[in-house]
Amino acid sequence: MKMLKALFHWVPEASESARRFPFTIIATTAAFLMAMIAVWAPHTGTTPIARYIAVCATAISLTVAIALFRHQKLDQARITLVQATGLILLGAFTWLHRSTQDSIFFQKLGLIALGLHFLVAVSPFVFDRNEMKFWEFNRALFARAALTVCYSGLLFGGILAALGSLQPLFGISVNEHVIETIGIFIAFPVSTLFFLAGVPSRAIKWEQPAEYPKALRLLITNVTAPLIAVYFLILYVYSAKILITRTWPDGAIGWLVSALATLVILTHLLSFPIQSDPTRVFFRWLSKNLFRLLLPLLILLFIAIHERVDAYGWTQARVLLFALACWSTAVAIAWSTKTPRLSIFWIPTSLAAIVFVMAVGPFSAFAIALRSQTSRFEKLVAAKPLDFKDIEATRARYDRDARFELSRTLDYICQHGGKKAV
Repeated sequence: MKMLKALFHWVPEASESARRFPFTIIATTAAFLMAMIAVWAPHTGTTPIARYIAVCATAISLTVAIALFRHQKLDQARITLVQATGLILLGAFTWLHRSTQDSIFFQKLGLIALGLHFLVAVSPFVFDRNEMKFWEFNRALFARAALTVCYSGLLFGGILAALGSLQPLFGISVNEHVIETIGIFIAFPVSTLFFLAGVPSRAIKWEQPAEYPKALRLLITNVTAPLIAVYFLILYVYSAKILITRTWPDGAIGWLVSALATLVILTHLLSFPIQSDPTRVFFRWLSKNLFRLLLPLLILLFIAIHERVDAYGWTQARVLLFALACWSTAVAIAWSTKTPRLSIFWIPTSLAAIVFVMAVGPFSAFAIALRSQTSRFEKLVAAKPLDFKDIEATRARYDRDARFELSRTLDYICQHGGKKAV
């Protein structure tokens, strides 16, 4: 009976979600149907259909972000027009990258999807930047997303266990396509509808620090704060080692510092509502000192990036790391000073802008990296010209390390730029 009541309660919520997010439901349905084609008709080719599924999945975030954007000057008809325009732009991106290698296409699309997730967080507050409402809205959104993942995982795991028991108990084997179909059905229609049903219809009025969730307080004090302490200890000890041995930092240190910066900013966002509470001494200390402790390590990050770029040139990973380092430095400086204080609204907004710039265009991580590696290849060849008429003489001019660098650089250009770049 409880299960039936829950089902009857969920049906009207799903109907309301379909009314609020019609384009999202269309994108979800399209992704589900194409995934079904990929499962049951694999002869159609996996690569093109995989692209279309990924594009439709990205369209889910796009349509949610636009649907949440509300203002008195934009009625439903204009919102619908914006939705259609966004979908057309996403389709144009897919068409323009039809000849791009799959790995590059999915990397670019992944960055676009990440930027759209940040837009979902800020779109309802473009014209109303109440920080408490903004924080509570995104807390509710994050909690619903976590709940969706847990419910979907438990549902799929339970069904999988039930189907797996059919073989030893009754001798009935289940086609793997059936299992894949169930997983896809849960991943797209079920999960999407369940998540949308919990998206707040309007910004929640929440002004009292006393209502700060206990689970978040425990998460910060028992998980993120100890992790941050360990990261700071490791990195400051490593910094001391650099000063003593006078050796430049290893390239891998960059990702450790960037991970620490991300954790610091996330902790700051999670604890934002109670940072001004005089009774919360620990959280007030975190808000005042974490970014100040982070700034010296960001200098270490820039040195590590410079060392790698100077030796091997830019790659898209290094460009992305550099962009993240610049953004983290700007945020750390802004929050280290007392006035003017940076609004938390601008953290996801600026991240979305950076991610979109890094994904497409002449200043994207891919374009910058390709230009850098092309220039590096030209310099290597100019120093020791290639003579294809005398392969042995050319081979003699290059030692093993030089041949490896030349080959690796050319492979990168071929992979990321294609025949035209070569």
